[in-house]
Amino acid sequence: MKKRLIATMLCLIMLFSVVPSMAYELRYKDTGTRVGMLQNQLKYLGYYNGPISNKFGYELYLAVRSFQRVNGLKVDGIAGPNTLAVINSLDGKTPIPKPSPDVKRLRYGDKNEDVKKVQERLKELGYLADADDEFDIEMYNAVTSFQKNNNLRKDGIVGEHTWSVLFGSGTKPKTPADPKSAGFRLQYNDRSAYVTQLKNKLVELGYFNKDKEQPISDVYTYYTVECVRAFQKNNGLKSDGIVGSLTWNKLFSGSAKPAGSGAPSPSVPAANIRLQYKQRDPQVKLLKNRLAALGYYSYDSDPVKETDLYSYRTVSSVRSFQDNNGLKADGIAGPNTLSKLYGPDAKAKPSGDTTTSKKPFRLQYKDKNSNVTKLQQRLVELKFFDTSREAVSGEYTYYTVTCVEAFQKSKGLQEDGVVGPKTWEALGFK
Repeated sequence: MKKRLIATMLCLIMLFSVVPSMAYELRYKDTGTRVGMLQNQLKYLGYYNGPISNKFGYELYLAVRSFQRVNGLKVDGIAGPNTLAVINSLDGKTPIPKPSPDVKRLRYGDKNEDVKKVQERLKELGYLADADDEFDIEMYNAVTSFQKNNNLRKDGIVGEHTWSVLFGSGTKPKTPADPKSAGFRLQYNDRSAYVTQLKNKLVELGYFNKDKEQPISDVYTYYTVECVRAFQKNNGLKSDGIVGSLTWNKLFSGSAKPAGSGAPSPSVPAANIRLQYKQRDPQVKLLKNRLAALGYYSYDSDPVKETDLYSYRTVSSVRSFQDNNGLKADGIAGPNTLSKLYGPDAKAKPSGDTTTSKKPFRLQYKDKNSNVTKLQQRLVELKFFDTSREAVSGEYTYYTVTCVEAFQKSKGLQEDGVVGPKTWEALGFK
């Protein structure tokens, strides 16, 4: 024990004698011996359980935050002068025995009870309509919406900070309880009881045609956007299709002007909308009809019989159309895809072609296959992957993400930790 203590103190002397003023700081993604010394000291104090790798990874980031929290420091995960001074004092307190819930990290594809707990909270705050235990695209969109509304980093990941704000006090709901308040906002793809109330009022004023869409749904559809735009234009408001407090107050005032000769009747999606997997909207039916006319989609072959739901068969059909029309084959019907799809030069599916477009090459966090093994082995060869820290496993771990980011940075590629065609080719694969 004495030898270990002496060794630790020597490390600290080396660590803090280089810059006596301790004006430097160590942060996420830093590398070097100082990082290794920090790892060693936090391991000695019981905050860090990872390898001494000289790399400031996510595990060390959490350890620094835990140390800061216990010792009454600013909790930012950065080992700056104040944090290093307390670590140097060797008076650090022991870590909290039971991990607090705000160190959880949930992301797209996860499926567990914590995901369900987050979903219930998002549902309570008005960001999500349904709750199960799967982190799907609907939950991802709800998380990013919550993060944006609460001034958090908009990455769709429920990490330490997002978790603490989500379950803390002062959390902002999606829409205020009072529609007349300044922050009230309803827009495309929102779901709430206010949407149903909005539709019924638009029906009463003659802007919403029940023959085109039933107003009972609580989904803010594209047709609702068009109806709101018509109301706003006729009542001297900004015609953006978004219901804020001004539009709401005008709708329910005694001076609201009813519709004139006819209500809006959109026949195709506009260029500013986006349709994607699991989305429900009458515009999805129009999309399917157009794909069917071009030979890419068949209602009979789709296991999901709900015409307004963007099923996985819809995704594969859109991919096939995109692939055949020189577009990015991601299965999402965004502005470029919709413009091409409804345009006069949209290419029909070649006769005799019964296949759908293959999924674009993509390796990312939590994938597990032989290509991940090849990736890790190649990163080892290029000295970006340290097998003393983690073995080649064929599973796309968080450490693999950081190694890919480092490789991408060295090649001037987008540092997203995801291996697409460009990164795969840069690695030397075809």
